[in-house]
Amino acid sequence: FQNSEPARARRWLEQSAGGGNPAAQETLGRTCIEGASVDAACAKKWLEPAAASGRVSAKSVLAWLYAREATPATMARAADLYRSAAAAGDPAAQNNLGELYETGRGVARDASQAFVWYRKSAEGGFGPAQFNLGRLLAFGIGAERDSAAARVWAAKAHDQGIAQAAELLKLIADAERPR
Repeated sequence: FQNSEPARARRWLEQSAGGGNPAAQETLGRTCIEGASVDAACAKKWLEPAAASGRVSAKSVLAWLYAREATPATMARAADLYRSAAAAGDPAAQNNLGELYETGRGVARDASQAFVWYRKSAEGGFGPAQFNLGRLLAFGIGAERDSAAARVWAAKAHDQGIAQAAELLKLIADAERPR
């Protein structure tokens, strides 16, 4: 798209999305949630068909929209979408599915499943999941407590700019100090 012709570019994008192009549908859906306000109805209008076509990243964004509503029905829908996108390898969906299992939102609470999904995402290089995996390892949630592994994952998250990782590293160091 040329910056000098945004209206024309938008028309072409809408024409493509209206014609069933999943990438164009996802792009339009994402424009509905950018900036200060979130227009969920607009986003769903475009993301639903993109997700239904099998577009993994659209499933992940659509799941996020449903999770924001936080009703039992929308949480169940978010979990289904995250599960599908996570199984297809989307690292954000893997992390978010881990969060649902950890908190019991939309699924039965299961710390070991949270650990599994955080690990898949963390191994894929997703910073928030690296933090979450380090946190579970540091406190022995869903797996045996492992301070050394927790430190490694927290450091990786810190290197990616996850601010809370610095505090987690401090907690791990404090817990290892002789009393």
